[in-house]
Amino acid sequence: MTRRTTHFESTFLRLVARRLALVISLSSFGNSWRLAIRVLEWYARARWTATVGFAKVGIDSCGLSVEFPTKLVSVADPVSPVSDCMYVTYTSTHILFCTHRPDNSYLLGPDSPSWITVTEQGIRQSFDLTRVMFCRGNITEKIRFGKLVQRGEIILDLYGGIGYFTLPALVHGQAEYLYACEWNPRAVEGLLHNLRDNKVMERATVYQGDCRVVAKENNLVDRFDRVSLGLLPSSEGGWRTAVRAVRNATGGWLHVHANVPAKEVDAWSVWLCCCLRDLAVEEKKPKDWVVLCKHVEKVKSFAPTVNHYVADVFVGPTDRLPLNVELKPGTAGVLKTDKTVELCPAVVTPSSCALSPDGVLHQNWMR
Repeated sequence: MTRRTTHFESTFLRLVARRLALVISLSSFGNSWRLAIRVLEWYARARWTATVGFAKVGIDSCGLSVEFPTKLVSVADPVSPVSDCMYVTYTSTHILFCTHRPDNSYLLGPDSPSWITVTEQGIRQSFDLTRVMFCRGNITEKIRFGKLVQRGEIILDLYGGIGYFTLPALVHGQAEYLYACEWNPRAVEGLLHNLRDNKVMERATVYQGDCRVVAKENNLVDRFDRVSLGLLPSSEGGWRTAVRAVRNATGGWLHVHANVPAKEVDAWSVWLCCCLRDLAVEEKKPKDWVVLCKHVEKVKSFAPTVNHYVADVFVGPTDRLPLNVELKPGTAGVLKTDKTVELCPAVVTPSSCALSPDGVLHQNWMR
């Protein structure tokens, strides 16, 4: 049975809630939930059973707010008689979250007590914090992407998540239509909810599954003005799919995310363009196509000397090149800060952040 929370315990739990909100709202690097879990771990060590209510808290200067569950129960015993709450079980090594009722029926979506809403720049993003990633450090790139998207464009988001870049494209960029791929069913759940919540569902289609597979199955080829490849540590596995997706006649933009050692970012952008050029040839794109990396944006620090970058790359016919840049058909290059173009060689050594043959998450710099 549960017992009533004492005044001391209630005060303690309120302080924990404030600490959790502060960690989430102010963290500007990596996955802020890791820090939040440390706070919950400290909380769980008390081995109390208590119920506490939460309201909207943690609003910072960037417009971020976090809405917590109305009930949060922390128990040392994984089995609790209290229903409709989140169970936090502490062990000597980690915290185990389990969002279920005592009868082991799982609570999903908005019914889950670990379902929260984060509001950034007027966009509501809801998700289950125990099952889906959310990174506060991506806010600047979300804002930038929303500004890059042009009204009337058709967008493909190969790694939709809960709508990290899908929602800015639709809400702020006013894209005409967007197709999003996502293989995590819990993220798809959040994405569909967020599209409805932000009133843009009528301009979006969501495909659940591996983007490389669903793109083929649904003929997502030669149809798009812009493709988002927001996957870390590397989106390399989706580059071919992205090249196929861009319109043959007019070309389009690829926004390629990756974790790259800071000292290699220039070499990485050259290698990226070489790879995209070769993929365009293999996919039999028009012979007048070129590849140009216009800009590389640093999003955040991922690890010491390793940063999260996004390359804005144009792929398409020469007459559509931006900024009056001239490139010969079939070539690739990187636009430098002095507006000159560094041409890519015929063969280039792969970057250390290239995917290794033995697994999609294995990169040389991680070894």
